[in-house]
Amino acid sequence: MEALPVHKITAYLVTDSDTNVTDIIDEIRAIRKVTIVNNITSEKFDEKNKARNDNKEEHFITIKFLSSDPQKDILFFKDTMMSSEKGDPNKKITGLQFIKFLPDTLSKM
Repeated sequence: MEALPVHKITAYLVTDSDTNVTDIIDEIRAIRKVTIVNNITSEKFDEKNKARNDNKEEHFITIKFLSSDPQKDILFFKDTMMSSEKGDPNKKITGLQFIKFLPDTLSKM
């Protein structure tokens, strides 16, 4: 069996402020093919999040994942995180309101 190559991509998240972003990251780690997820939100965004009063926070994460077709898997990840019939059944991540993968950051490790 041939090993799948590792890819890395950055994503922008909007989350509920009453859900700990660490819990959301842990749930992303549980998705098939995902190996590592890191929160790379800058201090600037942390300060902005603290000043918000709309029950939302913005975060940036990097996701490393195994894939022979990264574009297809990125769509699968989004479908799974946001609860779509195309993703893992019933896997919507609580507290995650929006995710956008930044295609310019996709790289093969």
